[in-house]
Amino acid sequence: MKVKNRAAVAVLSIVVVLAAAWVGWRSLRGPSRFDGPIVLVSIDTLRADRLPAYGYRGVETPAIDALAADGLVFEAGLAHSPQTLPSHASLFTERLPFETACATTRASP
Repeated sequence: MKVKNRAAVAVLSIVVVLAAAWVGWRSLRGPSRFDGPIVLVSIDTLRADRLPAYGYRGVETPAIDALAADGLVFEAGLAHSPQTLPSHASLFTERLPFETACATTRASP
């Protein structure tokens, strides 16, 4: 009977600590400006320095500019691979290119 009580007290203690940590985290992090969905825009062979959202004025991209005005724009990003397919595979699977089937160096037939 004592073992069940100890297990119940341990589980209840863990739940209380986790709940208190969650409440503390929510109150300390402050309000978020972005509570909507995450939209990832990935365009192959497009340089960021050729978009008006990054200061370039030689072209008009109204849809991308509207997304940039309403959202969060990153000034820098890193990729695991310079190639699109292995880079996207790493992005969506949280694995390195050599851990996916996409990281091959052989030519396509």
